[in-house]
Amino acid sequence: LVDRNTGKLWPWVFSMDRQWTPSITRFRSADAEAELMGVQNGLGFAQIPDFSAQDLLRQEKLVRVLEEVEPAPWDLYIYR
Repeated sequence: LVDRNTGKLWPWVFSMDRQWTPSITRFRSADAEAELMGVQNGLGFAQIPDFSAQDLLRQEKLVRVLEEVEPAPWDLYIYR
């Protein structure tokens, strides 16, 4: 996923405060829904939020990988 403000890729976040940013990608987008559609169409794999992936995981259209290094959930606050 591309940060719209900087044009750089968002790093993937893992447990134990580890991060990784891919240097080579097959698909880049600033749109999380487009990224999810790319994954569904076999373009690769991605770090997708649970709320976006839950239904597809239940339907077995997505497979969870790297669970052993999955980061802790984030708190999300929206301000107006």
